Amino acid sequence: MNVAMPAFIDSLRKAHGLMTGAEIEALVARGNVIFDPFSALISNRSIWGTGNILYPGVTLLCGPDASLEIGDGNVFHATSLLDAATGPITIGSGNQFGEGGFTAKANQPGAAIPIGDGGRY
Repeated sequence: MNVAMPAFIDSLRKAHGLMTGAEIEALVARGNVIFDPFSALISNRSIWGTGNILYPGVTLLCGPDASLEIGDGNVFHATSLLDAATGPITIGSGNQFGEGGFTAKANQPGAAIPIGDGGRY
């Protein structure tokens, strides 16, 4: 896989704390599947397990004082949104997010979203 994004897209992503094409490619090389790397917006601060699947249009954000941790074998269907803006979002393993979209936002002071294993959201 070669995710060669134009330089201006990579620089825009980098300026907003999102993974560049090369960082997405490294995530895939570690055993994750990203069907459309051009539509996936993934925080470069996120911590990943393996075997996760991202469908097109998934957005995974993480603010500078928060954390976003994703376990193994999760599926994020199209238009899923996770926003760890001010607090942590921690996801276990074997979960399914979407179909039809999913939104989780830790965007208020003191907010934290822990998600265990094996859920459908």
